[in-house]
Amino acid sequence: MIVRAPPSAALFVTVIIKAPIIQIISVILAGFIIALEFPAPFLKGTRFHRSIVVRVPLLLVQAFFAALFYQVSPCCLVPSYSIL
Repeated sequence: MIVRAPPSAALFVTVIIKAPIIQIISVILAGFIIALEFPAPFLKGTRFHRSIVVRVPLLLVQAFFAALFYQVSPCCLVPSYSIL
């Protein structure tokens, strides 16, 4: 049984499957968040590094991209099988 995405999901199919834009943005953002959490030498001691106002939105955006990415994974990995 082949499951196809509806035409209304064409944008998501393009952005997540055909061209892995979401995954690339997620990896770049994760590297930047790690540079903030374990301060890189060029960020150490700056206002940007100490600011919680910067970190919280970055983490929220990262969670959004991760949710978009993992929304596709279960149906691709195991289309008709449930672990439970």
